[in-house]
Amino acid sequence: MATSEGYLTTQDGVRLFFQKMGIGPRTVVIPNAAYMFEDFKYLADDRTVIFYDLRNRGRSESVTDASKLKGGVHLDVEDLETIRRHFGIRPVDVIGHSYLGMVVALYAMKYRHTCRGSSPPKKSSVQSRHFSTAPGPVRRSR
Repeated sequence: MATSEGYLTTQDGVRLFFQKMGIGPRTVVIPNAAYMFEDFKYLADDRTVIFYDLRNRGRSESVTDASKLKGGVHLDVEDLETIRRHFGIRPVDVIGHSYLGMVVALYAMKYRHTCRGSSPPKKSSVQSRHFSTAPGPVRRSR
């Protein structure tokens, strides 16, 4: 399976760390989930999956300029759009959990023309790893 990792730079100069795997025709972006790489890598069997760390978190650049953190959740939404644009993804599916569930919901509302679907994964879904390829980012099947 093809994998790569690296950094991209946001419009205000912050470097975001990403990991990319798979070469499928559909792309799923999972913010702040680089630590879940192993849990979601099966999605790359038929999709391209991109994980990235939010600004000032994980392997992304530490931000010392407070003005580059003032946007809060809306800044995280814009960083998600930066990821989408950088990779030229259209449409994109996004998965978010906990705080990131709100980020992907806001992203889907603001960028509905580029977002095919958004979904919070269920804990049992990640544990069981039983998903189908139904429309939407990821659908659980039994």
